[in-house]
Amino acid sequence: NRLVALLYSNIAKPSLRSGFIATGLGLFISSGYFFGHTFFLSLGYAGTVNPILSPWIMPIIFALCSIYLYKQIPE
Repeated sequence: NRLVALLYSNIAKPSLRSGFIATGLGLFISSGYFFGHTFFLSLGYAGTVNPILSPWIMPIIFALCSIYLYKQIPE
């Protein structure tokens, strides 16, 4: 019983390093989305990109990336 409890506690407890990596990756992705979205919005305000299309560019890019990553999940 002690062995099983010890094994499951090591599996359930994430390491501190993986938590920092996940936090850093989340901050990197969300800041990239924010800067990309504001960049395309400013291009829309300037008239370089179609103003109707400019707020939808980053959500479309992230949707395509998420669809690609979803299809990469093994069954």
